Amino acid sequence: MEFHRISVPHDQRWLLLKDVIVHLFQDENPTIPQLARRMKQDHDFDAQPPHYRFRLQQWGVKKRTATKDKSQAH
Repeated sequence: MEFHRISVPHDQRWLLLKDVIVHLFQDENPTIPQLARRMKQDHDFDAQPPHYRFRLQQWGVKKRTATKDKSQAH
């Protein structure tokens, strides 16, 4: 999904890009700063890492942890 500077308010762009952000965050496992850079590069969406942390928390999104990793954490 590319916007190329169309006039969509920033808050609405979060909702339009939510599926992309969640997919990248959970499936490709980047750090938050890496996610922010990737979204800026690939989707022309410029937001700071604290904003990603806030939105992901607001959406209830957490990184997926493999069952094997969970058992090793105990």
